[in-house]
Amino acid sequence: MAENVLENSLLIERRFEVESAIEAVVESSMSGPFFTAMELAREILLAGGKRIRPVLTLLAYDLAGGDNREEVLDFAVATELIHTATLIHDDIYDGAKLRRGVQTLHEKHGLDHAIIGGDFLFVMGLYFLINTFIREEAMPKVKLTTSYGDIVLELDQENAPISTENFVQYVESGFYDETIFHRVINGFMIQGGGHLEDMTPKDDKLDPIMNEANNGLRNDRGTIAMARTAYPHSASSQFFINHADNAFLNFRTNQVEEGWGYAVFGKVTEGLDVVDKIAEVQTTSVQGYQDVPAETIKIIKAEVVD
Repeated sequence: MAENVLENSLLIERRFEVESAIEAVVESSMSGPFFTAMELAREILLAGGKRIRPVLTLLAYDLAGGDNREEVLDFAVATELIHTATLIHDDIYDGAKLRRGVQTLHEKHGLDHAIIGGDFLFVMGLYFLINTFIREEAMPKVKLTTSYGDIVLELDQENAPISTENFVQYVESGFYDETIFHRVINGFMIQGGGHLEDMTPKDDKLDPIMNEANNGLRNDRGTIAMARTAYPHSASSQFFINHADNAFLNFRTNQVEEGWGYAVFGKVTEGLDVVDKIAEVQTTSVQGYQDVPAETIKIIKAEVVD
């Protein structure tokens, strides 16, 4: 008896998660460019149904030992979106008048609109399905092992593909190993990726990359961005981690060089305390360079991690 109660409770919990996720999809679509298509499909989508497919998806994930259902929730939602799309098209073929207790889409809005609503849910389902498999690829992680501790960075491949690919190339080549944080300003940022311990600039850099600061990512505390010269498209190996919200570094316009801003391509997910410790060190001038840490802060190793 107790096991049955537990099982029912788990089913209810997973069903609630599915319903909440589907409602969130509908809400986001109703306020965006897909308003018209979702307006057609939302009534049948929110009319209930057993939600067997998405609930079984979550339960299978639980059974396999998963501990973060957010990883598979998009997949679960996709199964319901695609299933509902097939029901809309099936109702057209069968000439059905009701589905889930409400008037079918073609009966209420006509054949053309019903096809649009069904096709829209197919596309949305495929989007969520694909998103499940590209999420990890879109968010590679890099660990910087420094003399002050580890910093883990999550890179935004989706919004900053050029900067992310460039940074990962430097990491995988070992370029950053044994380099230093050569410029540190407390309350502003910590910068590295271009100098050795004796402040010698490191050679063998890749070609400069296109500035993609207009990607919508902001220079907020804990984000990582590409350093560059006054020329907008001059970033190569050097990067900085924002120690504060630096809105003045964000993209404003591409009509003048001063408006381009600095391209953010990721954020610190672990080790922000290490960033804070580095930012607080004493600095000095060395060989004409300003704001150089008085004590060497070395990037011992940079590596892509799972």
